[in-house]
Amino acid sequence: MQYPTLTELENTVEITNAFGGYNHNLRISPGEFYDMQNLTSSSYPVLSPRGQRGVYASTTNPQGLIANDKLCYVDGTNFVVGDQSVSLGLSTDPYKCPKTLVSMGVYVIIFPDKKYVNVSYPSDYGSMEASFQNGTHPITLSICDREGKGYDITYTRPTEPEGPADGDIWLDNNKKPYSLKQYSASSGMWVSIATTYIKISSPNIGMQFKQYDGVTISGFDKTAFHVPDSEETFSDEEYRKLDGSFVIWDRGDDFIVITGFLSEPRAIDDTITVKREVPDMDFVIESENRLWGCRYGQDPESSFTMINEIYASKLGDFKNWNCFMGVSTDSYAASIGTDGPFTGAVSYLGYPIFFKEKYMHKIYGNYPSNYQIQTSDIRGVQKGSGSSLAIVNEVLYYKSQNGICAYDRSE
Repeated sequence: MQYPTLTELENTVEITNAFGGYNHNLRISPGEFYDMQNLTSSSYPVLSPRGQRGVYASTTNPQGLIANDKLCYVDGTNFVVGDQSVSLGLSTDPYKCPKTLVSMGVYVIIFPDKKYVNVSYPSDYGSMEASFQNGTHPITLSICDREGKGYDITYTRPTEPEGPADGDIWLDNNKKPYSLKQYSASSGMWVSIATTYIKISSPNIGMQFKQYDGVTISGFDKTAFHVPDSEETFSDEEYRKLDGSFVIWDRGDDFIVITGFLSEPRAIDDTITVKREVPDMDFVIESENRLWGCRYGQDPESSFTMINEIYASKLGDFKNWNCFMGVSTDSYAASIGTDGPFTGAVSYLGYPIFFKEKYMHKIYGNYPSNYQIQTSDIRGVQKGSGSSLAIVNEVLYYKSQNGICAYDRSE
């Protein structure tokens, strides 16, 4: 009888003296672990067990958690940064909880309260919105240049003045709208001042605002104007135009400067309101140094209007959502044509994406004038599943009405 020839197996010893860490792939190197339990890579390259679990903090009413430079969370009306509690006066209304926490640089922004905290310097905190009312203090208005310096008007007449000196200012009131011109001796001509500004003065009017804030002004359409130290009142349409949205081109504690035109100084005794507002939003994300948000619902200012919009803050400034100066750093807003509420939002590979149950809205571009919203009719995020959005290995996963979906940039 013949037997097969057997080859003797040599005994080998392989020594691993360095821990390669966790590697959950089909092929791994010696010293790596495909799976780990109760181990830690904190002592790499030494293999070691994890530390003992313990209680990080005890909370009374936790409503949100985020990791920035430090672990941050909402506890009732306070916001806790590391081991420091900041009293923000957050709402505990069940309709405003849990909170949405968004990280933008060193700041954490808290919605729907519209508050912010600097994680590096927790003493830097406050509200994104600001409001001013003059109350019993009068409001004075005067025409000025961009820096708030008033014009010394040399002539006010309907015909061209004779014998002007260089730099003289002429208010041409020949026909409305009036115009302001300055004489140039070098050219021998009156040159129109293309953009004029109005200085609005009242105690503390500019303290809560900063230069280039976008604000909404109201109250001018409900009041009459009078010339200081005079009994005469006015209600000219040019003054009514001071109600609306403006950019603050310059400011001081007791004044702000906006674009506009006045033929002469005015004083007002009625209440005027200046506001920097942040829109109410269903979902908020950070992308490319802007905050982005969306809103679907009833317009609070009109019972006949529905809001169906996507917003973006000013570049690098999460407080400004209504600043439109015609530059690349402007805020942004666009109405959406698809029906139904928004169900989720995410920043994916540098693109803000907003979902509805049957649609995906993806924003292309890098500044407001070239932003484009591409709408795809696909299985979107199921209502109530906005928290299911997750990015794993550059693939976006989420819960739709029909199951778990994966999106990998394919259109």
